[in-house]
Amino acid sequence: MSSKKSMIKFCKKNFNPEILLTLKQMNEILTKSSSGSALKYIEHVAYLVSLNSVVKDNEYYYLAVISSLIVLDLSENLPNSNDHASSIRKNLMYLHNFITKNTIKCSSNIKPNQTVTGIIHNMLNTQKVLVKLINANGQSILYYKVIILTRILQMMSDTPFLLSLTAMKNLVEKNLSSTIFPNYTANSAPYLPDYGCDRYTLVLDLDETLVHKHENLFLLRPGAKEFIQLLKDHFELVIFTASSPMHADQALKIVDPDNFIKLRLYRDKISVSGRTIYKDLSLLGRDLKKTILVDNLAENFKVQPDNGICIETWVGDTMDTKLYDLSGRLMNVAQNLISAQDLATLMKGF
Repeated sequence: MSSKKSMIKFCKKNFNPEILLTLKQMNEILTKSSSGSALKYIEHVAYLVSLNSVVKDNEYYYLAVISSLIVLDLSENLPNSNDHASSIRKNLMYLHNFITKNTIKCSSNIKPNQTVTGIIHNMLNTQKVLVKLINANGQSILYYKVIILTRILQMMSDTPFLLSLTAMKNLVEKNLSSTIFPNYTANSAPYLPDYGCDRYTLVLDLDETLVHKHENLFLLRPGAKEFIQLLKDHFELVIFTASSPMHADQALKIVDPDNFIKLRLYRDKISVSGRTIYKDLSLLGRDLKKTILVDNLAENFKVQPDNGICIETWVGDTMDTKLYDLSGRLMNVAQNLISAQDLATLMKGF
């Protein structure tokens, strides 16, 4: 029996018609490479990922395909970019053949292949060339999406696959923001995406909780970096601040220089009632029984008082130990030794 017939027999035996149709549509999208194809391809990739466990190497290949398609869509509007677009199309076909082949085999242990790795690097280098072209000649806000895309790829290694996928979908669908991080969240409630995280959600205030701005400098609360380093592997970390994106991201460059916290909610997500503002945790899309807010202002969690821990306001005391004290107690929650609500009760007046 020929290898082609064997593959067809394997497909019929192991895949339902819907999956085969999806793979066929992906091939057609890549062949046509028309404007708007990126979003449709992303939807297909998301569907396949929902059916198959995805290991890290696979994720890298998937994201390279998705990112290249987005660049392909944008490159139609870039000056003198025909050569770049042609290179992307060619590399996409090579990479797509690899992905389709291994998806059909349902292999969960795909090892990096030097040829494929070279193709991916070629794609990413093409993107870098496009970014340089944009920096040199581009004025349109559309071109900036390629720069944002490159940053999403750079942070992919420590980002859950479906969260990276969400960011790329939002990059296609949403109006461009001034920073990368709004791409990881939604414009309307529920603000946090569903990417399969089953940890407790730890929501952190920023100013006077983790940092304090003195004149033009951000001061770092003692233990803030260690706090994030310790808890990032045990909680879903979220920043929820009344500050602007520019202010918050500048502060977080000091607190979280490695960008472990990608879920960031800014001033526009704050709720308002009369003359008071607060942070409504019910809008996050998370189980309130598994959600904790740490804030220096108790009024910020007045709607969900049982979910809030009011930490002492910090304005520069170098001997402060509150974050060190709090991190150990939060680890008890992560290890299911105590519930989030019981912790909040014990921490009254912390």
